[in-house]
Amino acid sequence: MRFGVIIAAICAIALHAGIILFGGLLVPQAQKDQGAKKPVEILNADLVKKDVPKEPEKPEEKPEKQEEPPPDAEKVSKNMETPDDSPRALEMVDLSALASALNGSGGCQGA
Repeated sequence: MRFGVIIAAICAIALHAGIILFGGLLVPQAQKDQGAKKPVEILNADLVKKDVPKEPEKPEEKPEKQEEPPPDAEKVSKNMETPDDSPRALEMVDLSALASALNGSGGCQGA
């Protein structure tokens, strides 16, 4: 069993190394004009743009910024403080109620 795993790993490594080293021989090379831009002719004369005068670009109107004073640091620190920083205690639960809740029966034994 151990010998078979070692042989399989060696064969897998050799196969991957062969594909990495010689995989370029399997993929065809790109042609010289492949991917190059080619000029095309427009068949419909309506699509050809005549010398249309361009409208001058209007500068974008920037909205006025309303300057607000920064919030007071004391007010912010008071809002961040919580009245009770101690961790909350968990409710006491018996194991049968917990098992029924995990099984999907809702956790209520007698109801």
